[in-house]
Amino acid sequence: MEQLSVVDSAFLGFESEESPTHVASLLVFDLPAHGKVSFPRDLYEKMRKYTEASYPFNQKVAMRRARLPSWETVQHFDIEEHLFYHELSSPGSRDQLHELVGTLHEGVMDRDRPLWEYHLIGGMKKRRFAAYVKVHHAYADGITLTSWLTSGMAGKASLKNCRPMWTLAHGGRKSQATGEFHLIDAGKQLLNRQVEGLQIVRGLAKIASQLVLEKAQLTHNAIALPYNAPDTILNNPLAPDRQLATASVPMERVGRIRKAARVSLNQVAISCIDEALHRYLSELGEPLEEPLVIAMPVSLRRNGRGQGDIGNEVCMVLVELAGQTDDPYVRLRDVGTKLRYVRHQVDELPGQAMMGYSMIVGVAGLAMEAAGAGKFLSPMSNLVISNVPGPRDTLYIDGAKLSEIYPVSTIPPENQLNITLNSYDKGLYFGLVATRKLKNLSNLGEYIFEAFEHLESAVLDPLQEHEGAGNNKAKPR
Repeated sequence: MEQLSVVDSAFLGFESEESPTHVASLLVFDLPAHGKVSFPRDLYEKMRKYTEASYPFNQKVAMRRARLPSWETVQHFDIEEHLFYHELSSPGSRDQLHELVGTLHEGVMDRDRPLWEYHLIGGMKKRRFAAYVKVHHAYADGITLTSWLTSGMAGKASLKNCRPMWTLAHGGRKSQATGEFHLIDAGKQLLNRQVEGLQIVRGLAKIASQLVLEKAQLTHNAIALPYNAPDTILNNPLAPDRQLATASVPMERVGRIRKAARVSLNQVAISCIDEALHRYLSELGEPLEEPLVIAMPVSLRRNGRGQGDIGNEVCMVLVELAGQTDDPYVRLRDVGTKLRYVRHQVDELPGQAMMGYSMIVGVAGLAMEAAGAGKFLSPMSNLVISNVPGPRDTLYIDGAKLSEIYPVSTIPPENQLNITLNSYDKGLYFGLVATRKLKNLSNLGEYIFEAFEHLESAVLDPLQEHEGAGNNKAKPR
């Protein structure tokens, strides 16, 4: 049996009916050019024939007293427990799709079997169908999960031999047990663990000192303080129900903004989300006077290292967003400044120290909630915003084009909303997951796109006017 890491185990230990810790994707496909309406049902029947699962999709959780849980191979794998088909009733709208996916995203998965599900959804209008795929976060982080999800797809519509993700062999941790004992190797391992432990302690001490300096106002925005977020409707007690909304923007238009303003994709996306949230909360009767604080997962993988391996390499950092402003350029600048501070903090500290800090903050948050301290303390954060890079090229499954991919993520106990974005092919896709306490969630999705158009005008219109003025100058005869 393979023991889970502390971080992977935390996704199991912190799980509840109100806050299940599986993550998912909603994939929308176009039917092949000459594909029948029955294509998604036929695809489901084809997938049902793949009755064997490869690692890690044949692994279930084994809980052990006083020890971290482990993965163990299931003795009898049943595809009927993991693969499902749904048919939307007429007219097969996006709202119906979102309603179904919100319902499928609720609840804790059965730990007596491998913790993943694959749902094919037919009946969509405009010759489309969808797939909703969820996997427990204990298996891997978002980058790895996206890699698994798309690994069996093809880069050409003509290729028809695509295989489901659970049939493909994926990466795993290196085994610690070789069956032989070497004194020198054992000594090196012990020394490496001691050095790593010292680095973690030093890293945590540095974070603690940064927090003290920030609290004493001797630094500004060097690190976001926990329990410093404004109290909003986004921080009501978490309920087990879920709803979904989506938004998307063309990557080409995002690229023009990035090039003109010399900013990152994250900076553009989070600025648009920030503006949209201010507008959304104002309509719900809660105009913001203070900046929102987001919890943002940050990958600790470097240059794709370990992508595809089982396990999580991610930490959670807090980021204070922009203050009250109607100027999208000012918002873009302020968000960029905060993100650079966070990136510097993550890069300067050992990854294990950042994961340790995330664990400490997470446990403290659960303890505070259990003790009812939320009545006296400000929230730790208002929502989660995450970015999971996806494939850059167009993908197909048995000739059906993958046209859109939306992340459907988890919500921590003190929040009501998670917004995760995924870049794929020629688009940037936003998945908004919330409890049903948040009214008119689809409006927030629309406001994200409108905030993008607002930012686009602010960045590109002056540039175009300048270029136009230059083109209208009198030419020498």
